[in-house]
Amino acid sequence: MEQLNHKKVTEPGVDKLIVFFKAACLLLAMSLNSCFSTVKQDFYLTNNNGGYTLKSTFGSTYPETDSILVFGYTRDVETNAPLMSSTVQFYCDTSLSEEKGYYELRIKKGLDVDSYFTAVSLGYKRVETTILNTAGLDSLRIDFFLEKDTTPIFHCNQ
Repeated sequence: MEQLNHKKVTEPGVDKLIVFFKAACLLLAMSLNSCFSTVKQDFYLTNNNGGYTLKSTFGSTYPETDSILVFGYTRDVETNAPLMSSTVQFYCDTSLSEEKGYYELRIKKGLDVDSYFTAVSLGYKRVETTILNTAGLDSLRIDFFLEKDTTPIFHCNQ
């Protein structure tokens, strides 16, 4: 049986151009990956059946500022419905969520302290994060999921 030998024929300089584009694509992919690097994004269950998710970024994703953007949503843990007028707090800094449950909070950059964030909403149980260290972060997304509080506000004996 006769074997056919095929010889690769290309225009002069095309091989160099292909190598250049492959290298450029690799560098672009690596730079995009570093721009959107995330530390973690898991669901953390709290002791009251609520919870939260975290997603933090660092590096040069955002312009140099003296604060860290903390943002996210407050939602009902069972229905995933947004919770309007929830309060998210970090020490004395607070933010109120808008009608879609979105909140934003700016905290001082460079704090090398361990602390936690809290979300509360009328008719729901409070959710607190575990102790977090925000040193070196540019942004931190925390989505809070709160459970309805079925404890009556008033106990009336009739």
